Amino acid sequence: MENDCAGLKLSSFASLDQASELERVCCVGCSRSRRYYCGECCRALLPTDSAPAPSVELPFRVDILQSGTEQPSKSTAAHAVILAPAYVRIWRPAPACIADFLSSLREDFGDTDGEPSGEGDLVFVLHPGETALTPTEVALRNGESMKRLVVIDSSWTKSSGIVQALEREVKGKVVHVGLDPEAAAAADPKFASHRSSGFWRFPPVRGERSFFNPTMASQLKSTIEAIHSFAVQWSLAVNPHEKYDGRFDDLLWLFSYQRSLVQHVYETHPGKRARLMRKSKNLLSDF
Repeated sequence: MENDCAGLKLSSFASLDQASELERVCCVGCSRSRRYYCGECCRALLPTDSAPAPSVELPFRVDILQSGTEQPSKSTAAHAVILAPAYVRIWRPAPACIADFLSSLREDFGDTDGEPSGEGDLVFVLHPGETALTPTEVALRNGESMKRLVVIDSSWTKSSGIVQALEREVKGKVVHVGLDPEAAAAADPKFASHRSSGFWRFPPVRGERSFFNPTMASQLKSTIEAIHSFAVQWSLAVNPHEKYDGRFDDLLWLFSYQRSLVQHVYETHPGKRARLMRKSKNLLSDF
């Protein structure tokens, strides 16, 4: 696989390189020993004499519904909060947290019951499927009225259950949106290498009719990759005459650095790589 972060405008990794040379630090929020950042507290843990983590501005707010079985330390959802703290919030455990999430919609929708009622008060959920709208279709139908994007952070097989629980609570107002890598590649050739995921965790291998068969699994992305891809494609959709300038690329700052570390381990430890290939049924053979 080509480097899925190639061509992106990422800030310097100097502070991360400096942190890698130091001992782990104790997170002031939870007292856990961590390096680079704390996934539980969504807090960067960089040397005090180094540059801070970059900060990204998004065109919409992002609400991440995180499964209670998802380990925060292994999820990339924390990357979004660390790198775009003014725009991203994690709700957990899903689906139990949906009631609290809907209550937060009252401020945006102005309803006393926390449930959207107006035509523009739709809940946009980033979730793949045959009925999912592309960013271009959302822009054409709703203009720039999409204020919030819901992202599901869970194991590959639990996401549909969380979405269904949300649909039961907000009947008729959930709109599925997906990614359109072909349109993004057409707008800018550099995105042609971003069709597949660069994540080092892998989905389960199921039968040919399952969404999680090897062919379909290659289309899935980690949480932070999905948020970045949608933000880029949304920007291209609402500004079709403007060239993308890399303004969202630092969302992948931590992801890209961690990926390079994992690649280094696999390149220098053939045994670990072989075990991973067997476990993933060779889904990551080109990693």
